[in-house]
Amino acid sequence: MIRVFVYGTLKRGQPNHHLIENVVNGKALFIGEGKTVVKYPLIIASRCNIPFLLPVEGTGENITGEIIHGEMFDVDEPMLRRLDALEGHPAWYKRVEIPIANSNGCSKCWCYMLEHFKPGLLHLPYLSNFDFHSLPKDQQYMAPAARSKHDTENFWIDVKREEFYISPLQFEELYPYAKDKY
Repeated sequence: MIRVFVYGTLKRGQPNHHLIENVVNGKALFIGEGKTVVKYPLIIASRCNIPFLLPVEGTGENITGEIIHGEMFDVDEPMLRRLDALEGHPAWYKRVEIPIANSNGCSKCWCYMLEHFKPGLLHLPYLSNFDFHSLPKDQQYMAPAARSKHDTENFWIDVKREEFYISPLQFEELYPYAKDKY
């Protein structure tokens, strides 16, 4: 089993958690709540209000003064491939291993971060704990089923530096496993 740390829409009670619960995608075992050992900026960005963790260690002086809170799961290879497809690893998000602390100590977990992001994202408000239900309506995550074709094809333009942008069609050509994202 592979340990992952989720901080956004994949957490329990959040819009994409059904992917982790669905046994057709593979196996997942909830380990517990955890938090990053290092501070990172967690932001909400793009026309779809997606939570992004930016790989800039030590800059997450967020609004509560805490590190990022999330959940730890042990997943099998099929589930990890499913999560990779959802997150667009390695072209959109990149899966990286970071230390996560919980009540049993500290362990390394895989986590999805947005690399090659537009520098302006560092000026957005930082969160320490993403919760879809507590956000104002205009900042709530837009699920894939609610997105227009234009939003689906272009939301990465909002957050990725132009030289690193890859379209959904290009991504699916490079990474065929991503065709079954949802």
